[in-house]
Amino acid sequence: MLQGKLDRRAALKARHRAAIVGAARELIDEHGVHALSADQLAGRADVARRTLFNHFSSLDEIVVACLEAELEAALASVEDAAAAATRATGGPTGAATPLGDLEALLHAPDLAGAVVRISRLVDGPGDSTRAERVQQEAVRHVSAPLVARLMARHPGLSPLDAALVTTTVMNGMAVLAAAWLEETGGVLDDAARRRWDALLDHLFTTLRGGFPAPQASPTRIPTEGA
Repeated sequence: MLQGKLDRRAALKARHRAAIVGAARELIDEHGVHALSADQLAGRADVARRTLFNHFSSLDEIVVACLEAELEAALASVEDAAAAATRATGGPTGAATPLGDLEALLHAPDLAGAVVRISRLVDGPGDSTRAERVQQEAVRHVSAPLVARLMARHPGLSPLDAALVTTTVMNGMAVLAAAWLEETGGVLDDAARRRWDALLDHLFTTLRGGFPAPQASPTRIPTEGA
């Protein structure tokens, strides 16, 4: 009896949380993250205002949950693509190295689309430090499954090295994403997708081979009296 009551309460809590996150993602997509308000969100989610803050301590935490949901969906898409490739080839895709494994995993077809959707969750006028903090928190949460995946596929890999390679790749992707969004405006046409793939290739080539030596500075022409 008591267990049934606890199960119903847990189910209701899960439904409320999912409704809040779903409503927040809709509102952010429609109006931008900086227009999000507690009253508007409670109305869209069809919950009481106080219910929002029974589940989340702040609006920032709700935005983090939205980012986590988007990143987790992107990761699931990546995992599905990796599994499909494994079935097609009869063996694991990618590589015998953790870096190669991440490269194969992150060349998923819809990763560029996920980058655009994630950018909408943190983009807009206002406090850029806040947006960066929210994004970093969400990425930190979602990096854990990638670390676990590397540890499972590469039993000899230490937890430290798994975390280092994952963090390095994720931070590199963040840099690429910012450059790609500025260059393409987040328009998902064929040219933009090809550019995203080229940037990913550049990231992993650089991580394997190191950064190229800087070009020599041009000879300085002395000024009069120097």
